[in-house]
Amino acid sequence: MSLAGKKIGILCGGESEEREVSLKSGQAIYKTLKDEGLDVVKMDVDRKMLKKIEREKIDVAVLALHGGWGEDGTIQAVCKLMRIPFTGPDVLGSALALNKVMAKKIFKSESIPTPPWKVISQDEITREGYLDNFIKKLGEELGLPMVLKPALQGSSVGLKVINEKMSLKSSIKESMKYGKCLLVEKYLRGTEVTVGILGLGSDLEPLPVVEIVPKRGVYDFKSKYTEGQTQYIVPARLPKKLYEKAQLLALQAFKALNLDIVARIDMLIEEDRNLYVLEANTNPGMTATSLLPKAALAAGYEFPKLLRRMIELAMKRAAQ
Repeated sequence: MSLAGKKIGILCGGESEEREVSLKSGQAIYKTLKDEGLDVVKMDVDRKMLKKIEREKIDVAVLALHGGWGEDGTIQAVCKLMRIPFTGPDVLGSALALNKVMAKKIFKSESIPTPPWKVISQDEITREGYLDNFIKKLGEELGLPMVLKPALQGSSVGLKVINEKMSLKSSIKESMKYGKCLLVEKYLRGTEVTVGILGLGSDLEPLPVVEIVPKRGVYDFKSKYTEGQTQYIVPARLPKKLYEKAQLLALQAFKALNLDIVARIDMLIEEDRNLYVLEANTNPGMTATSLLPKAALAAGYEFPKLLRRMIELAMKRAAQ
């Protein structure tokens, strides 16, 4: 499929906690496509985005927005309304994947293994005695250590690993500043891996498994975006059967969340045998330290080829 004569808009920036990472992704994509000789424009998305998109008259959008309304289905719905093909999953898949609580419920209903969890909202914290009872249940049902994850954030924004019960109450209150709902998950020790999926409909390609080895032990925001803080091994050092099982489980999670075009499924391997799906990332980072480009390169997709493939899939979906 030729991209000649098509004006490609790179939508990046936004207003989420991940704005700076998004700008880096956008710049990397812009430079690569520009070097390919394509007609491309980089757009810092804000609340005037409708007018910006209309003014630029783009034919297709490459979404490099992370978190917030860049991943929750909002910008996807805007593009659909304006009949502009866009990369990444559609409205429903984006919304389901970004909402960690909804994703967990779907994983459970589809018998996809995921670590045990509990949920608490901002409203519930204000009720007298509720938080103390909730913490008691956490101790009984999950035990320490446990992980706090804001339900509507990506890139491990606000993620905390709690090892001591005495710090749990204050940590829950602190994490609530990132949203109105908090996922509390049992912390499982093991090897973190991720699998990118590329494709549309029944034609889906699992990319090579990436093994994630953070120097600090926890793969948080700092480990993700500070060069040298995490080692990425492609392909992951796994037995063949476990490696293939990881790719199959990623495909299952991808389909369960109604995803298409591209997404990354993050998983954990406990004791070198038990696989658990942690979450899905529908707008994976495209920076120098990003995982999806590393996996794609190992599969034979150099960065320009990966971007072209994503854009072609977006145009194909829009034409269906």
